[in-house]
Amino acid sequence: MNGFWETLGISPTKDEAVIRKAYAEQARACHPEDDQEGFLRLRQAYQAALAWAESGGDQLSGQGNRSQDNRGDSLHQDYEDEIQDEDEPEEPAYWRIPEVNELPNPYENGEAIGKFLELYQGGQRKDARLWMDYFTSDAFLDAGWDADFTSLLLEKVTETEQTLPPSKEFLMWLCMVYQISADKNMKLNYEEGRLEARERQLRTVPGMEFEGLLSILCITAKGPIPKRPGGDELAMKESFRDYRHLNNLADSGTWNVQSKEEYLAVLNRYIPFYIKDRCDPKANPEHQRHPAGLRLILHFLRRNDLPEELYRDVWRKLDLKSAVMGRGKILYGPLRELVMERVPGIAGEKPENFLQLNRDHDAYRARIKAHPEREDAESAAFFAREDMQAALKSPRFAAEQLLTYTNWRREGMGEGLVRRMLAYYREHPEIPRAGEVAAGLAKDLRARTTERWNREDAQAEVYPWYARLTLKFRPLFRYWLNTAFYTAQDPQTGDTLLEYLEENLPYQPEWSRRFAEPDGKAVRKLAVCMGEVELDFCRRHIEYYVKDLPVYRPCLDWERTEGETGDRFFWILPLTAAPLEYFDRVTQEIVCRLEDTAAPEEDREQIARCLAGSVCCLPRDESGTVRPPEKVLPLTLWAESGQQLFGCAWYEGEGTLTLFEQTAAGSRVQKQQSVSPWDAFPAARRLLEEAVSPEGFRVKMREAPWHLYFTELSGPEQEWEFAEQPELPEEKHTLENAVEVMQFRAGQERQQREEAEDAVKSLLLRYGRGELKRLEIDWFAGQLVFLKEPSGYACLYFEDRVGFDIWYAVLSQPEVYRTVEDSDTIQVPFGMGTLPSYAVHEGPESILRETERIFGQLLEGRPQSQGAGGWLWDCHVNRQNGRHKLLMARQKVGGFPPNRSRQRMAARYIFSRYPVQMETLTPKGERTLTEIRSGSYGKASEGLLQFMGGKLARLRLTWAYGKPEESRRHLVFLQDGGRFLLCWLEDERVYFSRSSEKPGTELFCGQEVPAAWIHRDLRGVRDCVDLLLDDLDCTEPVIERYFCPLESYGTLRALWAEN
Repeated sequence: MNGFWETLGISPTKDEAVIRKAYAEQARACHPEDDQEGFLRLRQAYQAALAWAESGGDQLSGQGNRSQDNRGDSLHQDYEDEIQDEDEPEEPAYWRIPEVNELPNPYENGEAIGKFLELYQGGQRKDARLWMDYFTSDAFLDAGWDADFTSLLLEKVTETEQTLPPSKEFLMWLCMVYQISADKNMKLNYEEGRLEARERQLRTVPGMEFEGLLSILCITAKGPIPKRPGGDELAMKESFRDYRHLNNLADSGTWNVQSKEEYLAVLNRYIPFYIKDRCDPKANPEHQRHPAGLRLILHFLRRNDLPEELYRDVWRKLDLKSAVMGRGKILYGPLRELVMERVPGIAGEKPENFLQLNRDHDAYRARIKAHPEREDAESAAFFAREDMQAALKSPRFAAEQLLTYTNWRREGMGEGLVRRMLAYYREHPEIPRAGEVAAGLAKDLRARTTERWNREDAQAEVYPWYARLTLKFRPLFRYWLNTAFYTAQDPQTGDTLLEYLEENLPYQPEWSRRFAEPDGKAVRKLAVCMGEVELDFCRRHIEYYVKDLPVYRPCLDWERTEGETGDRFFWILPLTAAPLEYFDRVTQEIVCRLEDTAAPEEDREQIARCLAGSVCCLPRDESGTVRPPEKVLPLTLWAESGQQLFGCAWYEGEGTLTLFEQTAAGSRVQKQQSVSPWDAFPAARRLLEEAVSPEGFRVKMREAPWHLYFTELSGPEQEWEFAEQPELPEEKHTLENAVEVMQFRAGQERQQREEAEDAVKSLLLRYGRGELKRLEIDWFAGQLVFLKEPSGYACLYFEDRVGFDIWYAVLSQPEVYRTVEDSDTIQVPFGMGTLPSYAVHEGPESILRETERIFGQLLEGRPQSQGAGGWLWDCHVNRQNGRHKLLMARQKVGGFPPNRSRQRMAARYIFSRYPVQMETLTPKGERTLTEIRSGSYGKASEGLLQFMGGKLARLRLTWAYGKPEESRRHLVFLQDGGRFLLCWLEDERVYFSRSSEKPGTELFCGQEVPAAWIHRDLRGVRDCVDLLLDDLDCTEPVIERYFCPLESYGTLRALWAEN
């Protein structure tokens, strides 16, 4: 036995536990203070043995077929070489034992070591509170992380360890200060059946290491396992971590945005609310700090010369202005005095309060939203306010309001106000962080400008086609860029034109429809040098014809295109191909030409580089000849359906077709197919026809649905009847036949699933042909619904699992969904509710094209808003009353009948608007009139539950509309011997809830009323009430479906008066 095995005192072994145990035993006898070289040799032997064990015993020797003795000799030689090799990389400084220094230790007679020895050797050495006071003293904090001090600390502990071994209390605080976790590795003793502590483990927090850390670890290893820390100790451990983090920030020498945010995050943990005299060990460590932790903050602020802004942050965050008496003075008094010393006069400054300014700013945003035409005047007036001008000079206003996500940086800010604020901060760079504020406001200004462009273009006048339209007309320029250059990008930066357009000039479907009219196309002919070029404006692309022949790839050279003037240059630019080296020349020409278009001046260079990147696409061959377009560029055919655009591309002479969907976010490959080069063109046509009219989709399910409902254009809802499955004979249900029974049931499930897949596909094809207005597929986990309404088509999925009150809608316009803000979303009437416009489809084709993705995601468990293939779902989550909102959405937009989506009778009622008055009448004739105000809203729900429980004979709820109360609406409930009437009064009109189609009349409270109005089951009444209360500002869809009009109040007055 030789080499590192001899140093460790064991035979060669692959058992790492044996190696660690041997190292621990040898380390006790070889102390780093007594024998530094021996300790270093022992550590290197330990590392070499572990490496040998991890490699299986072969890697280090390099001779896997040697005998065990030869392998040991080789490793010994490697180990010796490692020790002697001076070129080997050194270990981190915090793992090295400090070298012996002949100079005296600067801390030998210092206050820090003197106080330590006084406590360590005194009679109170086990007092944990005194150790906390020592480790938070200025004397220790000045020296605690200096390697000279920690080595001196180790020396003093070593000198007295025989008579005064380290106490558990001292070691506990040592671990808290230096972020060390010390515990024992517990292992099971199989012979005695109990856990045993086999080995001590010391772990440090990453980032908390320093050069003298090894000395601290050696001290920790000398004594027993430290005392388990309590809540106060754990809170102080976090404070020491905060202290080290603050010092690291200060030592970096720069206070940038990130470092200031981290600095403020630390200060937030020391506000009065989080300071606890007795800390809970189970509480969140982020939400409690011990008062002694403030000593560390004080020491940090005292020892560092910080920018004035940081001292002001302390003054403001910790509310030091009020720390003049009581507990505030005890905790924060020293901090207050320090900040007053570093920032003279701060105590006399008037505190900044932006509450009223923020309220007025909210009112300003509301005014310009209601009257956009007055935005500039409103912005000028608001900017000129005295308090606004004072706030702009405030570093606190910049930090809290303009450098965080507040209403000052959100949508709804006036463009004029943003422009004026940007100019102010550019003119006053002396304001702290003015550059950061200006950079953010510049982005906001561009966003506000884009919003204005979108709004102006959407409201622009529709020119007749016989009038001259030019590319100076921004809607036309926007349409041209969005439909003619899907692959354009800057070859040097990689920025694509589509990315720029999505952010600045997004595609507008309405203008594309206008340009493509009538009958989906509007032909515009232009004469150029080659002859007549014909452009067909389609919704999502432009088709080109040269001399009546279609063009499927660029065919014009740059010189011919450059010779054209005006808009003709741009119209034929997509048909142009130039050599790669023409890029700079083409870019400059396009920049000049863009001056005569609607291109924003500041963006012309970027747009030109992208367009030039699309044009300059022809490389040269080995001989230096420019390769022709037919050798470089693919042929591409286009076809579109509604708002979806599909392309099919292939290279001439090759037979690989690529079918893709082109969106504003890029292209998404749908299919690749190999065909004969001679059949490429007709095969591409077939692929595009299948894409725009998809009937070849597949339906794959994880399990057969429980129910399959469908509704034809006229007629009631029907349920698909699945074939009955044969049953296994009773005698087969035995333990011996368990495998056979499982195989039989698996076969049944597979057969049921395949039958359901075929049924769903056949029904979806009928839905695509317009024969069905509703199709519902019902699983245990949720319901998938395909709908047809006068406003369009939709596909919805409703989760039906506990805790998942979510529903989804398949997107029709993903690019709009990704960019539009909630406040700007257009809601389209759908069923009894509304859906966002980007979730309503013009036809079923766009839904059926996503069928495989829809069922594919459901096969994996649940929908994913952004999964493979791009954005698919619009997710609707309700944070409050989620289950109720989900049930209402199922009925209102999902078309579910009440019996499959009703609320429980005992569930509380949810009001979208609370009533102002309630009148009740008990069966005994006791009448009560209650005014409902804030704080008593629960009485309305309580009254409804009492009526449903049979405790009331009459109930009236009244709502006030308008300011002042211009009109009132009433919901009236009547009961007569277990029969019920529900009535809604609105704008002098009366409506009775319809319970059935039963003909004739019946007596109710002495009055003849139609039998169809009388409810005998309160569940029907509850359904109508829930639907009405869900949106009291839009009751028409519910009234139209479930209520019947009454000509006058006479019948209702008689019914109400009858008792």
